[in-house]
Amino acid sequence: MQLLEKQRLRCQYNVSERYLQKTFVLATYRPGAMGEILIQLLECRLDALVLREGLAPTIVSSRQYVTHGHFLLYGRKATILFLRLSPGDVISVRPRSRNMVLITDLRVSAPVSLYLLSKDGEMAARFSHLPECHDIPVFCDL
Repeated sequence: MQLLEKQRLRCQYNVSERYLQKTFVLATYRPGAMGEILIQLLECRLDALVLREGLAPTIVSSRQYVTHGHFLLYGRKATILFLRLSPGDVISVRPRSRNMVLITDLRVSAPVSLYLLSKDGEMAARFSHLPECHDIPVFCDL
């Protein structure tokens, strides 16, 4: 059962076994429930937040958009997938990429994330706080 849940978590975030092991070790050293902290650490990644903001339809396309440099972090191009954001960071779409059909069409139908604040008409989101486990739309039984 634990193996199935671990594989499900790997698939939902599209991370390697080695990266998940390193994140697991990092989560064990933090105070609190280890399962919730593991999911929080995975959710604070740049590619996961781009997906939750609705700027990409899947985690795979989110990873591709980030590696192709379509997003800005602190006003600078961000191409590193595993960048872990902290509360207060702002993700925005590069001006050159704002006319992409996939980004503009999916932006309208994005689900609301409680830990991402975005203004109407802007292609930017502010990571407001660390998400609680029940706020994260991940199907996993840790």
